[in-house]
Amino acid sequence: LEQSFRSSVDALLGRADIEVFALSGGNLEEGLLLDVRGVEGVLAAAPLLLGRGSLEDEARSPVWLVGVDMLDDATVRVYDGAGSGDGIEDPLIFLSQPDSVLATAGFLSRHGFREGEAFGVQTPDGRRRLVPRGVLTDQGVGEAFGGSVLILDLFAAQKILGAPGGISSIDVVVDPGDDVETVAARLRAAVPAHLGIRTRAARHADLRGLVESFQTMMNALAAMGLLFAGLITANRLATVYQRRTGELGVLRSQGMSPAWARRTLVMEAFVLSGAGVLLGLPVGLGLAQIIVAPVAGTLSLTIGQVVGVSWVPAALPAFAWTALFGVTAGVGSAWLPARVAVRRSVSAVLSGADRRDPWPRSRKGLLARNFILLLFFALATFEIVRGATQGAPVLMVLACVAFAFAVQPGLRLAVEPISRVCGPAARIGVQDQSRVPSRAWGAAGVLMAGVALVVWITTMASSFETYVVGQLMQTRRADLVLEKPLGPDGEPPRMHGALLDRVRAVPGVATARGYVSLNAGVDGPGLLAVDSEAFLDDRLGRWLVDSSAFPDALERVAAGTAVLADRTFLRTRNAEVGDEVEIQTPRGQLHLPLAGVTFAQFNSPRGDIFLSRDLYRRYWKDENVSRIYVVIAAGESLGRVAERIEAAVRDRHEVAVLTRDQLAATFAEAVRDGFAFLDVLSLITLLVVLIGTADALSSNIHERIRELGTLRALGLSPMSLARMVLAQAMAVGLTGATLALFLGPFLGFEFVGGLLPGILGWRLDFQLDVPGAVLTAALGFAACLLGAVRPAWRAARIPVGATLRSE
Repeated sequence: LEQSFRSSVDALLGRADIEVFALSGGNLEEGLLLDVRGVEGVLAAAPLLLGRGSLEDEARSPVWLVGVDMLDDATVRVYDGAGSGDGIEDPLIFLSQPDSVLATAGFLSRHGFREGEAFGVQTPDGRRRLVPRGVLTDQGVGEAFGGSVLILDLFAAQKILGAPGGISSIDVVVDPGDDVETVAARLRAAVPAHLGIRTRAARHADLRGLVESFQTMMNALAAMGLLFAGLITANRLATVYQRRTGELGVLRSQGMSPAWARRTLVMEAFVLSGAGVLLGLPVGLGLAQIIVAPVAGTLSLTIGQVVGVSWVPAALPAFAWTALFGVTAGVGSAWLPARVAVRRSVSAVLSGADRRDPWPRSRKGLLARNFILLLFFALATFEIVRGATQGAPVLMVLACVAFAFAVQPGLRLAVEPISRVCGPAARIGVQDQSRVPSRAWGAAGVLMAGVALVVWITTMASSFETYVVGQLMQTRRADLVLEKPLGPDGEPPRMHGALLDRVRAVPGVATARGYVSLNAGVDGPGLLAVDSEAFLDDRLGRWLVDSSAFPDALERVAAGTAVLADRTFLRTRNAEVGDEVEIQTPRGQLHLPLAGVTFAQFNSPRGDIFLSRDLYRRYWKDENVSRIYVVIAAGESLGRVAERIEAAVRDRHEVAVLTRDQLAATFAEAVRDGFAFLDVLSLITLLVVLIGTADALSSNIHERIRELGTLRALGLSPMSLARMVLAQAMAVGLTGATLALFLGPFLGFEFVGGLLPGILGWRLDFQLDVPGAVLTAALGFAACLLGAVRPAWRAARIPVGATLRSE
């Protein structure tokens, strides 16, 4: 994802070395271009205007509109393709027609458009018919935002984006004889302090930091995947080594030392792990292609910037690290089974005493186990009493270890209820399994870890969805909402503020107010500008503030003499109510007191600031709005008023008119879409549980072939043997699923409360999805039983004579 992010940035910047932008995230005045070009060492400086729209197709596909000055030689020097005339059959006609755009060949092909044929696009200024009068290759600027980009002349872009005389940034090419950092320093001295100067290297570093935070969460999930692989591998190797005890005894009788035998087994595991990695790498790459789009969508929602990526390249460094971790997990999983396999004496092995002794319990091992359990309960109790979450990573690791220790007691407790259900034959198998739990422990451990991971995932998604929707809807209590289709970063394209007047004039509308959301860049806070009346009208929203707020906080914010902020902003800026907040705007710095703390709006992980839209219009020179919130008059019907609004605006604007419940569903759906890739991981996890359980039960049958034959000879029927194997699966499933119902929520609680705020910057309320957790445990239990069907069938078909002759 980081590489895709970098490619998108490189494509948009072209050959630019430095970017001049507004720290507030708004538009610059076009006149600033002359100041930048006058700085020593600037070879070329090109204005750039970015905006969003959506195609008028069934999917309402988001598209980015990029305005560049087609008549400016600097554009040719900065951007590859755009402005150079390449792909434009007649530049004069292109520039004389304001509906002309450049599109990539891939974009036209994906949407079935043809050069010279108009297609509809929804823009802030309303419905527009744009004509592709030039075709770009899919390289250069065409790579930006995954190719969903249309290039317009700057003047035409300013009109349809509702930004007269405005530009998003200025891209600078430095003279080859000058140093980039030196020219950047000169630019900082030449332009006002409210503008940012950022080199290409700094831009990449900022984006890398954003991606790394998200990558931390993905790495945690990957680590759990390696844990599953290790558990299954260890369980399987233990079976293989058990079968080879006779061979190992012969080799040791001929002089092979236990240490050499152990190294030999581990080396075999190394070879097998290498083969598994070679097979797994292409499979993993294929899986990555499936989940890359939803993962990119999640990252876009998280950081508020678009990650345009639909394909994962085969990167050699990533393959190398993956192979290293995979082989290490395989070799590490082989160490303990190899140690157990060579611990028996040569005489015992050669005598044919193929016993399945329990793993030895040393005094040191018992002390270590008890110490870990006591440490876990002590730290968990301290956290509950003190409300501290700094120790979340340690507690999560200790919880996994402590619950692993609980598997064997859990298997013993499962004996009685399962025996009552499945009969005396089942009691024999389950009691033996709990007495010697080497295989059952592995199967139950895989099941517990798998179900716990899925519960952890669903808990995280549920907490995020519940908290986000609850927070957002507190300040959005209007009857109806107007918005355009959501963009890839979770925000709808802008609408021109003039649309507010049309809506207010509709019969049945009591009031209508505009909201503008703005992400102020990598390091800045998010901004939400609201029409002043909305802060004081409970029909539009409830702006609850904490007890430390000014008594007249909302009145001050509505008057434009103060601002509100959320707790994330206070934490990241170490601010308090009453402090003066410095806000960077495209027209200079704005200093206002912080009047109170209110709900988060999730515009930026650095926190949000809330201010009057009158201030926003004055300092940002922007009349556009993100959403329009409508309160209907008393006695009016929601449906009828919605129909009137649609009829009043449909001639130019294609907007959705939503009820409050539909808006909440839209927010919830956006969050669920962001976590959609986790559903794939959950399904894979359950599949791993199925395979791991089937493998463990098959291993049990191979190990106990003589015992099973003896039981048959003593009169146990084939169906009784099958029930015994199914009862063992039930014990494994009941133990693993039950422990997972406690471990999963605990991991989710620690992750949401202790790790997620540091990763994404937002402190969420823990929300356990109880039906989802129970369903996941039930599916895990069902997968365990399904995995036992074949082993049970094989046990029922064991021939008595062959088993009694088995060595």
